[in-house]
This record gives sequence, C-alpha cells and structure tokens, in this order.
Amino acid sequence: MLLEQMNVKNFRGFQDFTISRLGRFTLIAGSNDVGKTSLLEAIFMLSGMMRMDISARINTFRNVSVIKEDDLYSMFYAQEIDREVSIIGTFDNGIVRTLKLKSFTPKTMQYSPAVDITATALNGSLKTSFKQKFSVLEYGKQKKAGELIFLADSSGVLKEFTRVKESEDWHCIFLPAKNYFNGFANLKTAILNKEDSYILQMLQNIDPTIRKLTLVGEQVFVDTGLSHLLPIQMLGDGLIKIIHACAAVLMCKGGGLVCLDEIDNGLHFSAMQEFWLGITQCAAKHDVQIIATTHDYDLLNAVARVTDFGFQRDFEYLKLVRQKRDGRESVFAYPYNFEQYSSAVEAGTEMR
Repeated sequence: MLLEQMNVKNFRGFQDFTISRLGRFTLIAGSNDVGKTSLLEAIFMLSGMMRMDISARINTFRNVSVIKEDDLYSMFYAQEIDREVSIIGTFDNGIVRTLKLKSFTPKTMQYSPAVDITATALNGSLKTSFKQKFSVLEYGKQKKAGELIFLADSSGVLKEFTRVKESEDWHCIFLPAKNYFNGFANLKTAILNKEDSYILQMLQNIDPTIRKLTLVGEQVFVDTGLSHLLPIQMLGDGLIKIIHACAAVLMCKGGGLVCLDEIDNGLHFSAMQEFWLGITQCAAKHDVQIIATTHDYDLLNAVARVTDFGFQRDFEYLKLVRQKRDGRESVFAYPYNFEQYSSAVEAGTEMR
C-alpha cells in the first residue's frame, strides 16, 4: 500500500497544496519554513484519522502540548479557524483516505461524552469546538466513515466526546528531527521478535566494534567489546538515528510508511550513503514506504551516488518552493525521478 498523491488544504502553511507523485522512497527538500515538516505531519494525520488525539500528537512532535482549544489554532492556515482543514491521500491500491477538521459553535448537547464530564459542566458555556470527519474509499465505494467531536468546557479545556472503536488498517510512524518520545520501544520490540539482526548489521557497517544488542529488563545494552555493556543511549546521535529508523521500518512492515524528518540530523557525511542504501533496502524487503526531509548537501550527493537499480526505479525527489502566482503566495512541489535528480546534482544545480 503506497501513498502516491496528496492534496492538503488550509493546514499549517498550506492553503491549497498538491503532490501528484510520491515514490516508495521520497526525499523532500526546500528552504526553511517552506513546509517540509508540515507535509510529514499531514501524512501522519491520515494514518490516525480515526483518533481525535491525532491533532494533539502532531503538535507534540514540536514540543507543543494541546490542552485548550487555542492550542489547535496552529493547525489552520493563517490560524484562521473558520477555514476547513482537508487532507486527502490516494494510494496505489485504489484506496482514498480523507480527513477534514473544522471548528463549530455547538448550540445544544447532542453528544454523549466519552470521558467523565457532565452535561451540566458544559451547558451554557460551550465555546468554539472541533469536528473531525474521516472517510476511506476503495475504488470509489465507501469503506469507512465517521465523525469525532471535541468540545471545550467553561475554561476552554478540550474534552473528547466521541471515539471510534475500529482499528486503523494503515500504519505510519513519524520520527521527528531530534526527539523520539517513545525512546527505544520499537527497538525493544524488534529484539523480542528476533528481528534486530538487520539493525545490528547497519550499526556494524558504521561502527565495527559493535557486537551485539541485548535487552536486560526494560533497558537495551550494546556490546562494544569493553568489560561492561554500554547503555544504548550512550551511542552517538548518528547511530541512534539509524536504530530508530530501522526499528520503525520493522514496525511498519507489510504496507506501512515511515516519515523521517531531517533524516541527515546527527549523521556524519561519510555514513550517509551507507545509511540511505541500507534503510531503503530494508524498507523494500518489508514492503514499507519511506518519506524523508533534508536540506543537507552531503546527503543529496550521497543519494545521487546510489547505484542500486531497484532504489533508482522507486525513488522520487520533491523540492518545495514558496512562490507567488496570481497575486497569491503558495507552496509548490517540483518532482524529479532519479535520472533527473542525479543529473541535476552532478551539474551542480542547487537542489536544497
């Protein structure tokens, strides 16, 4: 299940943004504040659209908590909450997933609370609240649809009022540039499932002194040949980046997607080509899509030197550019296949 096209309206800095071509391996670049991270967040929103807390989760990637209704304003283009957020993703298997988020002013108590809150606490003090609709179409026929409601109490604190009990059938993991939140939970799962051999191999390609990964209780240790095992957290940022990326791929096997924000962060330039080739080979083996952002010149060059034909065939590069058209400033995506991309890099074209 590969995400091939996206349309994003009124979300973050996107007023009306379309991507017509995504590959199994997509690398996204562009200037600061053009919307690279926001695009990954929009993709992640689609993977959890049957969960009302998905809007809160994407804000935590930026270390912003969502408690009150004002905290959701940043979800809307220009923070104008009278707009409707729309995120639509089209997949290679005929699936279309749609998420829409809009504000509304509730007039009556129409909904039974899903949390412990009384109607009395809300009556007479209802403020702007949020409605999240979702739908899944398969070859034009409705497969799933629903609506989730957030209401605010008298102090503006958001309360979840409806929940969907169905489980998601598309899995996506978002790895932010610096913070990993759940720590090494995915790595622990990989070790318990005896699937950590690929991660170990990737680490050894960068640091040959690494011999083994061991789970002791809730802590992961690494054997580097010293007299004592080393807590995994003591490894450098680059190796930790590799661990999290590989473990995320294993957790999404069977048609999932991994979003990697600033994939180059923490990596030495000499390890970039090895890492990119290794992670994409792992993703291809386990049927996982990877969409990553970067603005690192060394990584762009490293990717252009990859000679694996399978990777080249499945690779897409997107450069996001903010431009004025018809008197309006918008973000546009310019796609390159591998041949176009490698030729541009070789010619010295500015691709960041």
